[in-house]
Amino acid sequence: MKKILMISLIIIMLAAVYGYTMMRGGMMGMMHGARGGDVQVDLSGPRPPENERTISAGRWVYERRCAVCHGVKGDGNGPRANELYSRPRDFTRGLYKFRSTPTGSLPADEDIYLSISRGIKGTGMMPWNRLRKDDRWAVTYYLKTFSERFEEEDVDPSIVVPDLNITGSEMISSGREIYEKAKCWECHGRQGNGDGPKAAELKDNWGDLIPPRKFSYESFKRGSEMNDIFLTVATGLDGTPMASYGDGMPYEDIAAMAAYVNFLAKLNPSPQSGMMGMTSDEHTGMMISNGMHGGMMRQGMMK
Repeated sequence: MKKILMISLIIIMLAAVYGYTMMRGGMMGMMHGARGGDVQVDLSGPRPPENERTISAGRWVYERRCAVCHGVKGDGNGPRANELYSRPRDFTRGLYKFRSTPTGSLPADEDIYLSISRGIKGTGMMPWNRLRKDDRWAVTYYLKTFSERFEEEDVDPSIVVPDLNITGSEMISSGREIYEKAKCWECHGRQGNGDGPKAAELKDNWGDLIPPRKFSYESFKRGSEMNDIFLTVATGLDGTPMASYGDGMPYEDIAAMAAYVNFLAKLNPSPQSGMMGMTSDEHTGMMISNGMHGGMMRQGMMK
């Protein structure tokens, strides 16, 4: 009897240690992304086929991990959505901000997978890289079922990011001129502080006010690597006033503008605000994703 009891205690202790390690690993990954670190994602290797079985598996994961914010119907109206300042994405419209495809196009599967894996900085969307790769691909496939666009439209080819040499002052100087000529300052301000003359009147496709990014003080939502900044300038952010420059501007000019935006961001690096350097939404998102209640913490404590 004692032997059985001892074995049972060992099993319980091992399970507790494993659970703590998994939770800690997930939280550390979340905190790394929230603090401005770019979560590295490996897109190589095999992926599960997109079929009825994997879509069903994606639904199972989505309803247990994602629906709490994005809603069972994928409309962004989950039971915890109101705890977040930045509303969860409404997948039913098929509008995705962070794509490698041209403006107005549907995202590539890789784009959705990257957003799931890396999270969206500054928001309640935490990195879900602690989920198995097959689960993340399954959720990617399931998200596409929320919008008829994926059945009715083809996905345009992704924009290939050129090799970016951003070390020279010439590139930054050229980017400054293009930034002025393209009138980016009308929204983002001449120093990238989000205080341009049009900043206060900007609205997204849902009619909500959407302030432009403050390059000097806020983390880039997609990521801070030059490839990420280039793609944001080239593809625009569908559903927002941020237009695409990929059609009417040479890639060399887009690269120069990206270099200048990166330069502005480094003038005043994003401050470590709130608890553990996270925004209010990031902290709430971490608490929600770990099954904890974040509502009390976000009321003033995390600002």
